[in-house]
Amino acid sequence: MSIVLNLVSRNRSWIMSDGRAIGANQSENIQKFRVIHPLLCIGFTGTLEYARAVLDAFSKAVPPNEILSIEPSSDLICQISATLMKKTHTRAQFLVTGISKEGCLGTITISSDNTRKYLLPSAESLSFAQLGNPFHLDFGKYLSKHRIGATDLDTMIEKSLAHMVQDISTVDETVNRNTYFHVLRLPKKTRIPFLFE
Repeated sequence: MSIVLNLVSRNRSWIMSDGRAIGANQSENIQKFRVIHPLLCIGFTGTLEYARAVLDAFSKAVPPNEILSIEPSSDLICQISATLMKKTHTRAQFLVTGISKEGCLGTITISSDNTRKYLLPSAESLSFAQLGNPFHLDFGKYLSKHRIGATDLDTMIEKSLAHMVQDISTVDETVNRNTYFHVLRLPKKTRIPFLFE
């Protein structure tokens, strides 16, 4: 099943995945997100071959110089996935994080049946999303633990997410402790004031 975790504010989006892939391309070091452009990243869990087929079709459909927001990106992923579903019984889930039509950062999760959930944080809050393992932990507890002595926000969140992945790996054999981390940031000229900054 694997795991992808995402924390998003109006100015930044932090994404982390574990590295385990089970199946035809078994590996302990597979990054489960793809950075499409500096303001768009797509994470995935489920069948690796299915997810890669969807993302490859997505990349071919979008001109290289075009910057899509999360809303049309999720529309395109759902269209591609719906077509692929007719050809195979395998499935994947997707997490689209980046710039929204509102001009701030947000996240949309897409379940294996193409059901979408929109997460657009307010100026005073963070939104948290998890793909994969149904074992949900309280991110706030991890953040509180790593807040003490933290010198920068990105490091604090990376440590918190990594700690969550480690704990989930103890109850789910499809998740390992090898983590991949990425941060999306709005350019400073378009930044929106946020609680932690």
